[in-house]
Amino acid sequence: MTVRKESRINLLRYQQEEALESKKNNQFVLILGLVALLLAGAMGGAWWSQNQNLQTVKAENIQLQQQVDKLTSSVVSTDTVTKGSGEVDKRSSMINTLQKQVRVKSKHFQDIYLLSIPGITIGKMDVKSDNNFAMSAYCGSQAKFIKFLKELRELDFIKEVKNISSKCNTKTGEVNFNIILVWEEVE
Repeated sequence: MTVRKESRINLLRYQQEEALESKKNNQFVLILGLVALLLAGAMGGAWWSQNQNLQTVKAENIQLQQQVDKLTSSVVSTDTVTKGSGEVDKRSSMINTLQKQVRVKSKHFQDIYLLSIPGITIGKMDVKSDNNFAMSAYCGSQAKFIKFLKELRELDFIKEVKNISSKCNTKTGEVNFNIILVWEEVE
């Protein structure tokens, strides 16, 4: 009788490699899940922050409107008490002019905000005391920046574009820019 030797294959090494590869794949999926969760959290935080800023601006707008209403009522009461006084007429005229300027500038803010083409994100808008208006924003490409700038120049209440500064991220193509605009004088 002859005994045949059967070849034995060591499967332990292959099983260990397969277990190690499975562990690496699980770790990779876990890392991807955590990154996705972090990105979702960051996006939620940005949305919440923008919503808080919007609520703050709305509250300030309501407060300013209440102040305008209060001033208007005080002017009306002053006007009825001291009718015929030249001083009151001057003050009424001044208050009316200021009210008109506030309403016009608020409307211009809204017009610029509504003008924003998709892909333009306005970060900050400020009215300066010398009829200048500063805006900080960013967009996804230089073409969108140029289109937005062209549309701004076509607005009838913009007297001139005083200063433009922009910075393009060469990796992403994103353009951050600051613009100073000069308002048309309200009469």
